[in-house]
Amino acid sequence: MRCGRKQHSLDGTLIGSAPLTKKQLESGRHFIQIKAELYHPFEQEIEITDGGDTTMHVILKPAFGTLEVSSSPEDSAELFLDGKRVGSTPYKDTKLSSGRYLLKVVKEFYNSDEGEITISDGATTTRQLQLTKNFAELIVFAPKSDIFVDGEKKGTDKLKLRLLPGNYKLRAERQGPYTPAEQDIFLRIGESVTHKLEPEGKYGNLFIKIEPFDAGDAEIFLNGISIGNAPLAIKQLVGEYELKSRKKGFLDMRQMVTIKEEETLRLDLVMNKSSEKFSPSEVEENSARAESTIISNPKITRNNLVKNYGIKGALTLANQNFESNNLFNSGIMRIGFNAGVFIEWSSSASFFTFITQIEYVQKGRGDFINMSGAEAKETSFRLDYLSIPLMCKLSLPSFPYFLLGPRPD
Repeated sequence: MRCGRKQHSLDGTLIGSAPLTKKQLESGRHFIQIKAELYHPFEQEIEITDGGDTTMHVILKPAFGTLEVSSSPEDSAELFLDGKRVGSTPYKDTKLSSGRYLLKVVKEFYNSDEGEITISDGATTTRQLQLTKNFAELIVFAPKSDIFVDGEKKGTDKLKLRLLPGNYKLRAERQGPYTPAEQDIFLRIGESVTHKLEPEGKYGNLFIKIEPFDAGDAEIFLNGISIGNAPLAIKQLVGEYELKSRKKGFLDMRQMVTIKEEETLRLDLVMNKSSEKFSPSEVEENSARAESTIISNPKITRNNLVKNYGIKGALTLANQNFESNNLFNSGIMRIGFNAGVFIEWSSSASFFTFITQIEYVQKGRGDFINMSGAEAKETSFRLDYLSIPLMCKLSLPSFPYFLLGPRPD
């Protein structure tokens, strides 16, 4: 068997290392000793005769064995022999000095395992050590958020980690106008727990109305992203945005808006037709008007004094009813019509306007039998009016509008 460096001693004196060259010795008895690391020493007494040659072939017996160690249910456990770290599992040492050792394996989140082993000359000793769990598995989902455990950032979006049993505080933080989500948890050994954290957005309300009528369905953009068509009422994250309205045949309108938490931002915008020509001051005044709506009462300009105008018409259904001893109502209903023109005027409040009208109205008809004379006489008449009402129009974001006011006929 091959072995390491051998040391030779003759009669107690070190004479070199093997292999030795021929050496002359005095005749007589001599004591030879050979030593090598991890092998049992060789000792022998020899007799040297006059003029004779003595050749020796020595095979040293090993003083070591082989150790193989594995761990379950997982590898990569640290391995210690007599308190000294020698490696990690799976572990193999083919030249471990024979003798008794204290074997110990340690792995994070597991209880350690240990025991005594005996290494014998030329033999293989195999051990599999069982690790027992001392952890819980935590899975956290928090889309687009940083995840913290007890104040220390552990990951982003999704987190899976092992923790020792106990109490922990989870926190998810998302950039932007979001309130962090927090949760206190208690973990037990061996369990797997899943939590979802969603930071809550801070929202305000945005209401947009656009004039004139033929631009009322203009497309609305926030920071270049389409959010729908006017009239529009949406819930939007707080912050500053570039708002743009676009309608074919009209000039694009751009402005910066600020949406605040739990507040409603109402914008009444007026878009200018692309074929119309305005002076620079008028365009600037028109663009700034909508932004000022949320700060103070806007001033009425010649460009937005008249909000709407047109003609109107409708059918009417009416009858005249009254009590009389001499007259009997035949009960015949009259179908008529009304027609006219109207103008809607702006006011300093965006939700409040005035409407003036001139209209012709057929309001009623009477067909009666006169019973006062000897003979019954049938009488018929109708009621037609020229009406000039002055109405107040109240518009609410989520309801139909209401018209109130006097109607002189």
